[in-house]
Amino acid sequence: MAKKKNLKSKQNKSKGKSKGKSPVSLWMASLKNWWASKAPVFKFSMSFFGMMTLFYVFWFTPFFKNFILAPWNQLNAWAAGMVLKLVGFDIGVSGQTLTGEGGGLSIQQGCDALEPTALFIIGVIAAPAPLKAKLSGILYGSLAILGINFFRVLTLFLTEKYWPAGFEFMHVEFWQVAFILLAICIWAYWLSRSVNSKNDETSSEASA
Repeated sequence: MAKKKNLKSKQNKSKGKSKGKSPVSLWMASLKNWWASKAPVFKFSMSFFGMMTLFYVFWFTPFFKNFILAPWNQLNAWAAGMVLKLVGFDIGVSGQTLTGEGGGLSIQQGCDALEPTALFIIGVIAAPAPLKAKLSGILYGSLAILGINFFRVLTLFLTEKYWPAGFEFMHVEFWQVAFILLAICIWAYWLSRSVNSKNDETSSEASA
C-alpha cells in the first residue's frame, strides 16, 4: 500500500510540473527527447542537410555575391599577384583579374573555395564529435581547403600562360574533381581523428 501511495504521489507531482509548464516548453521537451532517441546517422544527415539548405539560401542572395564573394575573389587575385611577383612574374591585378604577358586569369564564382569550405564546416558541426575537436577541425580544415584553392589559382594562371591548350582540362576535369576529393578526404581524416580521440578519452575514464 505504501508503495502504491508513493507511486501515486510521484505521478501527481509530475502531472503538477507538466501543468505548470507552457505548451511551448512541453513541445520543446518532447522534441528534445525525440531527437535524443534518434541514431547518430539520422542526426548527422538532418543537421547537415538543414544547415546546407540555409547556406544555399544565403549563397544566392545579392548580399553574399556583392559583399562577400566579390571582395573575397579580389583578395585572392591580389594575394596570387603578390606571390607571382615575388617569384619574378610581371603581373597586373585589376579587381578579380590577373593579367600578365602571355596569360591572364579571372577568378569567378566557383574558384573561390567558399562553397566547399562552408560545406566542410557544416559537416564538422553536424558530426558527433567533441566541441574542442570541432573547433580545431574548422580552423585547420578551412585553412587547408583555402590553401589548396590558392595553389589551384596559381597553377591555373601558369597553365593559361604556358599551356593554354590544357587550361580547360586543368580547370574543369582535373582541379574540380581533385578539389572535391581533397575536401572529402580532409573531412574524413578529421572525423577519424576526432572519433579515435573520443574513444581514447572514454576508455581512459573507464579504466580510471
